[in-house]
Amino acid sequence: MPQSLCGPFGCTCQGSIFPTNCQIGTDNLKVNPGDTVGLSLSIVDGNVTMRTRDWNTMSTVSENFTSEGGTKFMGSPLAIANSDGFFTGLMTEQYFSTAYYGTGTPVTYRQTGYNISSAMMWMDEFNVYSFQQVFSDQTQSSISFNNTSLLQYFTSHGTAEAANGNELVTGLTPVTFASLASSITSTYRPGQQADIAVGIDNPSGLTIRITSLSISTQFGTFDVTSSVPSELLGNSTFKTNIPLPTTLSNGTYLVTISAQIQFRDPQISDWFAGQPISSNSLLTVSGHPVTPSNPTNLPTLFDVITTFGDVLLPTILALIAAGITAAATISIVTRREGTQAGPTLIASACRVCGGILGPNMLYCPSCGNLLGLSSLPDAATNQQPGQTPN
Repeated sequence: MPQSLCGPFGCTCQGSIFPTNCQIGTDNLKVNPGDTVGLSLSIVDGNVTMRTRDWNTMSTVSENFTSEGGTKFMGSPLAIANSDGFFTGLMTEQYFSTAYYGTGTPVTYRQTGYNISSAMMWMDEFNVYSFQQVFSDQTQSSISFNNTSLLQYFTSHGTAEAANGNELVTGLTPVTFASLASSITSTYRPGQQADIAVGIDNPSGLTIRITSLSISTQFGTFDVTSSVPSELLGNSTFKTNIPLPTTLSNGTYLVTISAQIQFRDPQISDWFAGQPISSNSLLTVSGHPVTPSNPTNLPTLFDVITTFGDVLLPTILALIAAGITAAATISIVTRREGTQAGPTLIASACRVCGGILGPNMLYCPSCGNLLGLSSLPDAATNQQPGQTPN
């Protein structure tokens, strides 16, 4: 096809191979709206063959021209067309009697056998009689097609197109992208969970999927994707939340919510990658930190130490103030076979002052003497000191 009709950056006829006279080459093909049409381009026996077949009407046309010694097709090393308007890629043309800024009829191209890793997406309109551009627009850089099941979207001047590694859709009616809003209506204390209301404004009524939702703040970034519904229809609202550190200072904080979205265009059944959307809101933190609750109601180590100090320490200090030495004695008693499991102590006399001692006494009630085992009855035989065991 002459480059005067297919170059995205102006009209030129330099270097045209076919048609050789640089005129428009046309063929008649019986095709109806919605038909499936096969397009092929091949090099056989030194000739390039272009073939088109309508698989519904079975109408077929083909053109042949010399390959000029070429044996295979190579992609252009340039991401855009060269100075002569040549580029590697697929294009749809529509003709109008006057300048046109509307939509076209959607046409879907699919290829098999290989996937394109990236491509520039562009659209333009020019006057075929005066060779003056009406408009021209393109993506700022090559678009990556790393996800072959997701179409990348491009719109300009009242029309739109979409593409991935093996599919191109042209002539789409542009949709209005969804926007995001957020609000935080309550004041929270450090240590609480802050609730955030998220709203999706969806003027085109698209089916939307949020694939990633994150919240950025001065005190951290939080991934809250798990709180998002699987699909959103029309205008939607939902809630999410973030934890506030107990050490967070009182004040007002900027909260930024960012979402990566996909949408389904009602014109076709494929999913498209949407523009990232975001929203800002303010979070007010005020009051004393919230102490985390103990769900099991079990005493902590701090509680045990405090209780030990509150109960035992005054007792020990009182004994010291009275001039009494407190001590803990561990007695190991060897039992003989046939002895009682719990021997009963019999009253005896204190060896210091002679005072009468009762059973199970550790201190003399008269002089305060710490009693030893020698002052007590024989625990193993239940005998008084000095008696001979039976």
